Amino acid sequence: MKDQDVQELRAKFRGELITPGDAAYDGARKVYNGMIDKRPALIASCADVADVVAAVNLAREKKLLLAVRGGGHNGPGLGVCDGGLVIDLSRLKGIRVDPARRVVRAEGGCTWGDVDHATHAFGLATRDEAERMSGHHEAHILIIVTEGSAVSDETFDGIFSMMASGDVRLLVLSNPTRNEGEVYEIAQGNRSNWYVLQVSGWDLPNLLACTKLGEEHLAKSAEQLERDGDCPNPTPYLLTHLFERETAENFGEDSDYYAIHVLGKHGRSGKDQLIPREWIDLAFEREPLPGKAAGGLDIARGGRDHSAYAEVNGNAIVRLEEWSKLEPNQTVGRMLGILEDRDFPVAVDDTGLGGGVAPLLKETYRKVFGIDFSERAEDETRFANKPAEMYWYLRKRLDPDGPDPLSFKLVPAPARKRMTLQMLKPTFATKDSKGRLSVDKKGGGSESPDTTDAIILALEAQGRAGYSGIRLNREYDRTDPDLRRSEFAGVGEKRF
Repeated sequence: MKDQDVQELRAKFRGELITPGDAAYDGARKVYNGMIDKRPALIASCADVADVVAAVNLAREKKLLLAVRGGGHNGPGLGVCDGGLVIDLSRLKGIRVDPARRVVRAEGGCTWGDVDHATHAFGLATRDEAERMSGHHEAHILIIVTEGSAVSDETFDGIFSMMASGDVRLLVLSNPTRNEGEVYEIAQGNRSNWYVLQVSGWDLPNLLACTKLGEEHLAKSAEQLERDGDCPNPTPYLLTHLFERETAENFGEDSDYYAIHVLGKHGRSGKDQLIPREWIDLAFEREPLPGKAAGGLDIARGGRDHSAYAEVNGNAIVRLEEWSKLEPNQTVGRMLGILEDRDFPVAVDDTGLGGGVAPLLKETYRKVFGIDFSERAEDETRFANKPAEMYWYLRKRLDPDGPDPLSFKLVPAPARKRMTLQMLKPTFATKDSKGRLSVDKKGGGSESPDTTDAIILALEAQGRAGYSGIRLNREYDRTDPDLRRSEFAGVGEKRF
């Protein structure tokens, strides 16, 4: 493939084009089957449908060998090729569920786990999912289930029906990513006649080899490990010391993410859950402390979405309300009533419909500024986009061991249940080729977390007003009296 062809595609491509000379190349060409070792000339990691069209057109015009990668789980490795173009759809994970019509539409990067996660929220399963497992009876049967956490209880019911007679054995392999369902109950010892073996990353060859190098090697940071390159890693495609250190540094060794992905244990919360339930419960009990005030307004996109307004004062959320089916000028009128006699900054969702509300509101209430959720993060080295950065800051502000954890004690009673349910949805993962944090604020569902969006907007406005809570971009040391840096634009030095 000619460099000119790559450059022509790059000019109209929103996703990421990865060539053999790029640092992300080896990771991007890997598929689920570790025995497949193919080397494409170009990997087109598509961000949208237009990217797919552009890549297909290039392959047709230049007569390139073409492979299409979805979830990357194809056994023969057909999602990658030697010397050709790979169209990687793994970033396209949009799922729409129509519970009334019982129809689900999934983008090309979705796995069955993604689809099941979305449909199960509505009590649905893919057609004949359980029935496909029924009706098989032999004298001797070995059933092997992989990715067990993604298998629905209905499917397990079908599998169990196969065990009604004969010599039948069932082997279930799973990552502990769901705190519900059959696999979770088995792992917790709540099902009889099961032998449970938990495997930690520290029991695997790569980490065992690093352990033998001594405490000095184990104490290295991820940056030092990457620089020195001295981890033995005798078994490719298994968990590495570098991954363990990156996970510990990004999420903490006491986090659910570390427990699930390194220790092989079920976390205290759900799969990759951004905010643990116990943190929310503690926030409802925590005493409010007054301080700088600010507001956040999230604008509804239509459908079942609601517009939501949140107000923060010091460490406390003091006001939270929602409404729907109002035109932009009606929303402005409602907000002017709320903000009467107020004198603090208000951040407004400036994406889509919000772009019409912010300037109208600012004509009367001057301390309004817009936040576009599609914009880049301030710290692009750690966060894939602005929402990921803002949601991670919310997590930090709810950490009970943080310097100034939030209080929900003043949240109005009618709003508490809905706010809690929405706050439990967001999940996180390091998914892009640069290892940056991304957040799925809907948690794989379809409902927008309007009240939580309003809260993160209020916290952003409070930060820009000079509130000195915690540092977002670096780990904080609560014993250091001289921490003085705010990561918010427009805020000078602030003492913690």
